[in-house]
Amino acid sequence: MATRGLRSLLYVASWSAIRFNKACKHFYERLKERGKPNKVALLAVANKLIRQVFAIMRDNTVYVDGHVSKLKVST
Repeated sequence: MATRGLRSLLYVASWSAIRFNKACKHFYERLKERGKPNKVALLAVANKLIRQVFAIMRDNTVYVDGHVSKLKVST
């Protein structure tokens, strides 16, 4: 039950993320261009938000919108 609630909160947070978080917005648009349904793309953004939070906590840093990691692999 707690997992369902957390998933719902992250889904709603993904709406804001695609408006204000550059990385999430770009990711969402790329998924939509590839034909992914809206809900699938939003849940993928929610997962990206989780990864961003854990990276910030792991590295003990502050969030910088638009930051590009040095380890980013182009696809």
